[in-house]
Amino acid sequence: MDLNDPNVRIQYRIQQATAQGEFNEALYFTADEFQRLLTVDLQTSIDNRVNNWLTFVSEQSEKVAPEPTAEEIAARRKELEDELGRLG
Repeated sequence: MDLNDPNVRIQYRIQQATAQGEFNEALYFTADEFQRLLTVDLQTSIDNRVNNWLTFVSEQSEKVAPEPTAEEIAARRKELEDELGRLG
């Protein structure tokens, strides 16, 4: 295998436990990029990925729809039963 082949990539896996759960991701580099990569730059990339994921997960969890009320469930059930009757 020729590491200088532009199609060859080095995968750097990120696995990090967070308050929101396990973060699993990977960064991909050419051999040249990986050789020139500084430890501080790699850590910055990792921190950015983890922090972006945490922000996304936190914002999305705030958008979760509230549990429907018993009345809403009953109304939806009636709608479905009526539709089933029409299709029947």
